[in-house]
Amino acid sequence: MALKRVFIHIGLAKTGTKSIQFALAQRRRKLARSGWLYPVEGTTTNRSGHHAFAWFVQGATHEHPGLKRFNIAAFTTAVASAKDHNLIISSEALSAFSRNEESIRRLLGHFPDHEPTVIAYAREQADLVNSRYGEILSDLTYPGPMDVFAEHLQESDILDYPRFFRNWAKILGARLIVRPFDIVEFKGRDLVDDFAHLLDIAPVLTPYPSEHRNTGYNFMQAAMLAGLVEHLSRVQQRWERHSNLYRQLRRTVADILADPALQDGESYWGLSAERTQSLRDHFRESNAAFFLAALGKPFEFSAAHRIRQCNSVAYDDLPVALRQRAEALLQQTFDRVYD
Repeated sequence: MALKRVFIHIGLAKTGTKSIQFALAQRRRKLARSGWLYPVEGTTTNRSGHHAFAWFVQGATHEHPGLKRFNIAAFTTAVASAKDHNLIISSEALSAFSRNEESIRRLLGHFPDHEPTVIAYAREQADLVNSRYGEILSDLTYPGPMDVFAEHLQESDILDYPRFFRNWAKILGARLIVRPFDIVEFKGRDLVDDFAHLLDIAPVLTPYPSEHRNTGYNFMQAAMLAGLVEHLSRVQQRWERHSNLYRQLRRTVADILADPALQDGESYWGLSAERTQSLRDHFRESNAAFFLAALGKPFEFSAAHRIRQCNSVAYDDLPVALRQRAEALLQQTFDRVYD
């Protein structure tokens, strides 16, 4: 009997991964009745992706409760019992296995009874840099300016798609599917619809509710975030990623950003027109070659045809009372957790 398949969705980050994961979780029972398993084991919540599984295989040791709860024996049992089902595994953390072939083979080794196919979505590089900058600010881990962040990311593998996917392609060949995260390529479909059509589960999977989608930050919220990260760095407050203190800080920051005074303004675009054009020029040829091979047809990101003007503002441009209140709330969080 032919092996059932495991579809491993590795993100990439900032390509609507949470939308797909939420939709899969919402239809877990219906999928199972149709011969598809989206396991609960390995997820961090019953609506999330399999981040705990990804962290475990990577050897992570942080304090996230999902990793602490993860049981590899239970995950292995769930996968082994699904010989008559196709599997769907999803986590943007799985993209970290791109570094070398050994890591990828170690990951695939957890699915010995299923034929693997890896799915990823790739975003236009300037859009990705802009979006990831907002994300890393919200992680409270990077106090540097956008230009420095953009330059660092441009030198990494993650924006160079032929390099980033090279090891996956060596091992999987045609069983690596990379889709452009692009509204034109979706042909009017929702992202979840696009994913569902790839797996031929479109009648089962329904789109992510629009009211719950991550819409990113506006330029005032981004200024507040950048200032708070710099403030934390300046006062030398320390925490472990995924610790209780870290989770409390994230909640406090979310409350700060929900202040009505920060709700006005267009979505944040922190790249200058020159930097945006430089990124697009830098990757234009490699994108064209990569997607010609991946899609079998010429492709160019629709975003590459427009240049947005930088709308970032400085933290010091925000009202003094607003900044003082935000910094006081952060200090109260430290005091409360330490006490």
